[in-house]
Amino acid sequence: MDGSKLTAGKTYTLKIMAAIEGKTKPIASPVYEVKITCTDPPSSSDDTESVEETNRHEWENFEDKIDDARRGSTLRMSLAGNTGCPFYIFDAIRGRDITLELKVDKNYTWTVNGKTVKKLPNYLIHIPLDVEKYSDGKMFSLCRGNDVRAFRLKHEGGFYSDMKLTMDVGAGNAKKTMFLYSYDEDKEKLTYCTSTIADKNGDATFTFTRSLGAYVVTSKALYGETPVSGGGGVVGSGSRPATTYPPAASNPQPSTPVSSLPPSSSSFSSSESSSSSESSGSESIPEPPSSQEPAEPVDKPAEPEKKKIPFLVPALVLAIAGVITATALVVRSNRGKNIDFDD
Repeated sequence: MDGSKLTAGKTYTLKIMAAIEGKTKPIASPVYEVKITCTDPPSSSDDTESVEETNRHEWENFEDKIDDARRGSTLRMSLAGNTGCPFYIFDAIRGRDITLELKVDKNYTWTVNGKTVKKLPNYLIHIPLDVEKYSDGKMFSLCRGNDVRAFRLKHEGGFYSDMKLTMDVGAGNAKKTMFLYSYDEDKEKLTYCTSTIADKNGDATFTFTRSLGAYVVTSKALYGETPVSGGGGVVGSGSRPATTYPPAASNPQPSTPVSSLPPSSSSFSSSESSSSSESSGSESIPEPPSSQEPAEPVDKPAEPEKKKIPFLVPALVLAIAGVITATALVVRSNRGKNIDFDD
């Protein structure tokens, strides 16, 4: 049978005739039928390499267009699965007023201007621009049943530029404020990142300087967040809000205001006053009674001792001086008497 004439996906029936060498009598069931279905040949390593080569050539051709582009130009490229953006693309636009629009699919497009690009570290040979669908039951429960768009960025870490991600949030959300939250799968917590206003077509754009992985977008502030002034903020800049839900457990603060703290006793030393003021600044719990202060028993006995020392010493000196004086007078008087007696 000539295999080159077979068609992939088609089933063929083959007849195999059995015979025994040296036997003249026919055997039972001498003919057997076998059915086979042809399949496509397995892909070879050459095909895989050709895809990689094609992707590499696309980026190299795009780099050539960047080199020839004028200031203020906008260059567009449809990635179509070729999402590993090489480092030399960022090097080609760094410091130049050239904008790249890299379309991931019909829902997501990356935009970056060379003026925002920083030098990539030597170990980073490419940045994956994949935007994947994402679903997590706990995350959706934290979203309180609101309509959301969840996605995951394959790249995690710094982008070394202002990467603007434009996404289709639906025509029903046109000109509405959209809120972006990152989701920590390990801690099962949402963190409010920023907000933006969707355009008239229902496209919302968020600027990323770094990626944390999983995100969710909703048209409602899930926990009463205030929209970013101007309708757009930067994700990963360090200046965004950092409200986390559910909030971390914390010790309840006492309701007693700081202004209601009792005034410090006048008998306290300056060191005691400073320590009590520091305590009242960090906690709003009233100070305990002065008799409970640990520093007070140390200072209180010291003051009477200082007063007794200057009082007792002069008294003793005066008493001793009086005795000496009296003794001298008696001696002198006796001397006089003795003299008078001798006379």
